[in-house]
Amino acid sequence: MLYFGLLLCFSSFILTVLAVIFKIMSVSCNYPILIISIITTLLFGINSIFLGIMSLYISQIHQEVKNRPLYIIQESNIKNAEIGDKDE
Repeated sequence: MLYFGLLLCFSSFILTVLAVIFKIMSVSCNYPILIISIITTLLFGINSIFLGIMSLYISQIHQEVKNRPLYIIQESNIKNAEIGDKDE
C-alpha cells in the first residue's frame, strides 16, 4: 500500500507537469477536469501512503505480540531438586 501511494503521488506530479506544459503551450485542454484528477490522485496517494505506514506499524506490533509468552511465572513452588539443580 505504501508503494501504491508513492506511485499515485508520482503520477499526480507527472499530471501537474503536463498541466503546466499544456498551459504554457496554450494547448486546448479541459483544465478543470485535469485539475480535479491531479487533486484526486494526490489525495488518494497521500491517503495510501499513510495507510501503508499504519499497516507496517500494526504488523510490527503483531509480530512482537505473537512472539511473547502466554504468561510469565513470577514465583514457583517447585523445589530445585525437581527442576534438575542438585545444589541442595
